[in-house]
Amino acid sequence: MQSAFAGASSLRYPGERAAFWLSLLLAFPVVALAGLVLHETISPAEIALLIIFAMVYVTLARGRLIGSSLRVHEAQHPRILAIVQRACTALDLPVPLVFIREDNVVPVVALGFGEPYALVLSSHWVELFSDDELAFVIGRQLGHIASGHTRYLSLLSVNGNENPLISLIFGAWLRRRELSCDGIGLLVCGSLDAA
Repeated sequence: MQSAFAGASSLRYPGERAAFWLSLLLAFPVVALAGLVLHETISPAEIALLIIFAMVYVTLARGRLIGSSLRVHEAQHPRILAIVQRACTALDLPVPLVFIREDNVVPVVALGFGEPYALVLSSHWVELFSDDELAFVIGRQLGHIASGHTRYLSLLSVNGNENPLISLIFGAWLRRRELSCDGIGLLVCGSLDAA
C-alpha cells in the first residue's frame, strides 16, 4: 500500500502554521492584558515556576490517563488494533500504543512528545462507531501525531479537552489543526458518510 501522507505539511489546512505562530506571538499580550484586568503583576520567577508546575501536572495527568486505561493488543480488541494498523500503514507511521478507557466525552485522543506515541480511545464510543467511523476518528488522531501537533497538544491539553483560556489564546490554530486532521481522517477512512 502506498503512503497517503507525504510529510508533516502535505495535508495541512492553509494557514495552520501561520495561525500557530501568530497565536504563540499573541499569547504574551493576552496574558499581560489578563494580568491588567485582574490587577495582578507576575514576575519572571513566577512565570518560570508556573511553567514547571504545568509540566509536572501534565506528566502526572498523562500517567493517570494512561494508567487508568486498558492496553489494546491482538488478544484484546483485535478489531481496534487492525484499524489502527491499517491507518498507520496508510500514513506511513509506526503503530502507537493503543489504550481504551471509560470516557463519555472524548472519543479518541493522541498523546506524546515523541516515540512511542499513544492513542486513548473511549470504550463508550468504540461500541457505538462502525469500522469506517472508527477509522475516521483514529485517522484524525494519527494526523495529529504525523503533523507534530501532539508535541504542543500534550502541553495544552492532557485529555483532549481544552480549557477556555487555552481556547481563547490558541483558538485560531486549534480550529485549523482540526481541519487539517479532518482531511487526514477522511483520507484514512475513505468514506465521506462515515466521516
